[in-house]
Amino acid sequence: MKFIFVIQGEGRGHFTQAIALWQQLHQEGHSLEKVLIGGSPFRNIPEYVKEAFPCEIIPFASPNFITSATRTRILTSIIYNLAVSGRYFKSISLIANILQQTSADKVINFYEPLCGLAYRRHTINQPMICIAHQYMFLHPQYRFPATFAFRKLMLKRLTRLTCCHADAMIGLSLKPLPDCPQQKLYTAPPFLNTSRQQPTPSSPPYLLCYLLNAGYFKRIEKQDIPIDIHIFTDHKIVSKNARISTYLLDNHAFAEQMTMAEGIMSTAGFETIAEAMYLHKPVWMVPANFEQKCNAHEAQECGAGWHDKHFKVTTFVNRKKTYVPSPVFKQWVDEQADKILHFLTR
Repeated sequence: MKFIFVIQGEGRGHFTQAIALWQQLHQEGHSLEKVLIGGSPFRNIPEYVKEAFPCEIIPFASPNFITSATRTRILTSIIYNLAVSGRYFKSISLIANILQQTSADKVINFYEPLCGLAYRRHTINQPMICIAHQYMFLHPQYRFPATFAFRKLMLKRLTRLTCCHADAMIGLSLKPLPDCPQQKLYTAPPFLNTSRQQPTPSSPPYLLCYLLNAGYFKRIEKQDIPIDIHIFTDHKIVSKNARISTYLLDNHAFAEQMTMAEGIMSTAGFETIAEAMYLHKPVWMVPANFEQKCNAHEAQECGAGWHDKHFKVTTFVNRKKTYVPSPVFKQWVDEQADKILHFLTR
């Protein structure tokens, strides 16, 4: 079969899932015609993403959040995206034109809202399958954090926008939950970028950290750090602290270092949490927005680790000594690893 990917390009999560899915499809003899990536002027497409796909990559303007040093600025994001909305209508037309002319059998949408709008506004014959953790927000058994009723409503509306006229939605979950075929919603474990081999501790020990927002780095650097920290970001940073090493984001290097790390610190991106849980690595999560707050709440309930408003290195080092990993997620991944592939190629 021949596929087209449409990827929402904020963070590394949707890239990770798309690359891992393509690797499985390629191994089974399927092909990829094009990859469309929605982005903003504030972030570039990482080099490892460009190298991962053997076909034309087409970037287009897509709504993105505006961030401060450490947090998502919701009102500023709304105002900015409304001000430049004209470019998004052009993107919708671009997506529709490409999909109307393609010979691909299926379109895989990794949570890009403009792809959903293209299907709503135009006649596109190819079936669209939507894949992301966020589709679990539509599952009747998903447990949101207490309160935050308005944010919950808006998050669910955004999620439904991405899957307008979808033939199916696949929600990536940290625990086994039943499919809901009457809602065209199916559950599956995420594809993992990490090695399936037995984790190997490093010497000297270190924590692995993924930071999307640079402001967190300054707060970590000022702390009294009792252990080495390896920090990955999508922009170059130089640390004055001898215990901190910094790296530009690279999926292979990140996965390799995760295998050897003592624990993981992140801004509660779903894929990083899932990779750590599979390797039985404790996670310290600091959500940067409500969506990540949902991720952190879910992950803590599943035994991944702890979430907090701030990165607290010494507290994490002490608390991880009490960490007891749960075998449920690893078993879920191992038993259902081919579920998405079989669903897409049937």
